Amino acid sequence: MLLTRGIIDEIKSIFVSRSIQRVGETESHIEYFFNESLDESLEEKFRDTGMEVDDYYYRWLAFCMDDYASKLKDYVGKPLEDIPFDEINDSILSDLEPDVYTHDLLQWLSSNLNRMGYVDEVLADEFEYFNKDNKNLCYLMMVGQLREMSEVYGIGFQFVQWFLETKND
Repeated sequence: MLLTRGIIDEIKSIFVSRSIQRVGETESHIEYFFNESLDESLEEKFRDTGMEVDDYYYRWLAFCMDDYASKLKDYVGKPLEDIPFDEINDSILSDLEPDVYTHDLLQWLSSNLNRMGYVDEVLADEFEYFNKDNKNLCYLMMVGQLREMSEVYGIGFQFVQWFLETKND
């Protein structure tokens, strides 16, 4: 099967964003949701890969789908077996950047108590690489967030490849 723009558009439409303003807040913000108008088997596949409902997961998955769709545009009209998925995955992962503002990092960290585990792993795994310039809490949170983002993107990569395989069948 050949990759088409229609398939790429389907990948981009898996998640939708909405501007939300919560009670008591003065500003709205963007939240991401699974597109309910799509086939239920797509959402089921995310659950099968271990994906939980979480604002950060959905935001990062939406970004992952957009990044993937952008990279796939270079392969429109080519057979799926000729697409270098590993290279695309590596390219997307190398462009990931964590939040840089302390407020945003603290929001991420406090949004799920399990996230502290990512920061703890960074401290345990990389302590000997710390120097006076990066020996601080913000750096730990940035690297921890980047680890979690990479995991979520990995799930997104699995999903895109599964999605393309189902289109191929």
